[in-house]
Amino acid sequence: MDEADARSEGCANGAEDPGLAAKIEALVEKQQNRKALQTRLRESGEGQVSVVDADARLLRKSGKTVGGYNCQIAVDDRHKLIVAEDMVQDGSASGQLEPMLTKSSEATGTARLIGLADSSYFSGSQLRSCEEKGMEAYVPIPNHAIRRGKGGRFDSDDFRYDAQDDTYICPAGQRLTRRRSFLNKGELYFVYHSTAADCRGCSLSQRCLAKGRSSRRVQRWEHEDVIDRHRKKMSAGASLMRDRGALVEHPFGTLKRRAGMDHFLMRGLGKCRGEFSLMTLSYHFKRVMSVLGEAAFAEYCLQNQRLAAIGA
Repeated sequence: MDEADARSEGCANGAEDPGLAAKIEALVEKQQNRKALQTRLRESGEGQVSVVDADARLLRKSGKTVGGYNCQIAVDDRHKLIVAEDMVQDGSASGQLEPMLTKSSEATGTARLIGLADSSYFSGSQLRSCEEKGMEAYVPIPNHAIRRGKGGRFDSDDFRYDAQDDTYICPAGQRLTRRRSFLNKGELYFVYHSTAADCRGCSLSQRCLAKGRSSRRVQRWEHEDVIDRHRKKMSAGASLMRDRGALVEHPFGTLKRRAGMDHFLMRGLGKCRGEFSLMTLSYHFKRVMSVLGEAAFAEYCLQNQRLAAIGA
């Protein structure tokens, strides 16, 4: 034990660890690099910074977090051709619905499109933009956007909105009037209140009011009518959503499994976009040959040849 204590004291003094100074220097350098990254992060205004690829961002996919880019494609329902593709840094797809449908509209020359997307694309503002452009979108409402009452109480959907009076009518028939408004992420919301007198003698108050509350409140987005129309449309068009996965996952599966494109070889948003565009172009060649046949495809290419004269 005395010998062990002596060895520990020697290490503490640096006598038996000649590399200790180098280790301390490496730790100091690492700390300085971290502080430089923190400064860079503050100055950029972004929420994260990547030391491998400055343009890459953290993405969550199938419960895993990886660094990369969010690839987007729009596929036609007839031949499974990729009519529009893009790559963005945003890890969420909630802001990509209208931009991808607009790209698809420009590529196909079709002003009125029907777009099918999964629940990750759900956004009230995006649905409103699609409506304004005459594009019909079917997007399932995710669980976090469904307004469920806690503890078995009435949820917001149990209150009927009266557009003429701009009031909500509760399950007991009493009206909630607009009292105030607030902004959330740049979007305007209104708050509707019942009166304590109406709730005090109500037989349904136990199913409506939270503990310690004397009245009920309901929030409404200023364009909530867009969500109301979308909810009705989704109820009527549930059969369409069964086709979505077979359409858009087919090209993704081909690119990832058959072409082996499960990661990018380049770095930087511009270069990775070019790499992704090249892969979708290759997919198109194979897909067109599969649809038309090799002979018909070759004949089409010969008929559309263009000669170029180059001089110096």
